[in-house]
Amino acid sequence: MTDATEPADPVDGDPAAGADGSVAAEPDAKASDDHRPGRPPLLRFFEALGFRHHARVGVVAGIVLAVALYGFFVAVPTVAPGVRGRPESPLLYVVLGFVVAVATALFVTTALTVRTLAQAVASPPKWVRRGGGLGAAGGLLWTAGTLAGFAPAADAVRPWISVPVLLVVGGVWAAHTRIKRLGSPLDRVGTVLATAGVAAVHVAAILTPEPFLGATVEPALTPFVASVGTLAVGTALLATAARDELGILADAAVALSALGALTVAVALADVVAVSGAVAAVPTALAWAALGVALRGSPTPANWSADEVDSLLDDGS
Repeated sequence: MTDATEPADPVDGDPAAGADGSVAAEPDAKASDDHRPGRPPLLRFFEALGFRHHARVGVVAGIVLAVALYGFFVAVPTVAPGVRGRPESPLLYVVLGFVVAVATALFVTTALTVRTLAQAVASPPKWVRRGGGLGAAGGLLWTAGTLAGFAPAADAVRPWISVPVLLVVGGVWAAHTRIKRLGSPLDRVGTVLATAGVAAVHVAAILTPEPFLGATVEPALTPFVASVGTLAVGTALLATAARDELGILADAAVALSALGALTVAVALADVVAVSGAVAAVPTALAWAALGVALRGSPTPANWSADEVDSLLDDGS
């Protein structure tokens, strides 16, 4: 006869009992292992690409750009003397800011995700070579489009003048990949400024498609002017950091981008009426020269062939 105080034998399928009758804890069904077999393959794929992190960066970038544009169009005219106010309602700029924020967030998220994906399918020399080709093509097409905007009956060309500049993004990342291991502070600053300048030029072409600077434009500090100046300064810094690696073409890019930045400064100082082509064309040609140099010298500094797994690693 069994004593009623004795624990019953464990039944198959029940949790195992200890000597004191306590039940062993079940395994945690909510383990934080992102690679557990139960997760959908597509979700694990996006997590491997760092999509959540890239989306957060994109959202922040979109908000910052939207706030900056709203401040430029609404806040600055109310506090800066001599700057003509905008006749449109501030509510319109709120709506435009939302559109810009969403578009920028999507663009930045996509660009960062594609960059991470390239980490698994390309080698750094190929990335530099192809990115340099994109940068050179973007610079040449941007130059041709800008000059074509001055031709008679060129109204169909003017709204698209700054579209080819988006190709320069490939050149910016190629330059960064080529020289990032040199440890130059000019590299990171130049990469940020050049990338921001490319995005701002593209947005400015949509908001203010007129590509001219100088006394004929009021106010002189237009989004297009500020964007070209930002891109020119970033290009000059990148080309300066790459001078020892890329040679005479990098020197030419430094001179051309410096000329573009100087032209913007002259236009803002209202020393003389200057057309947008005088600022945009040297900056675009600087990327044509830098892109050709990157195609001809694609191997990143201090990189060896056994480091393929570290593609696009920022050193972190």
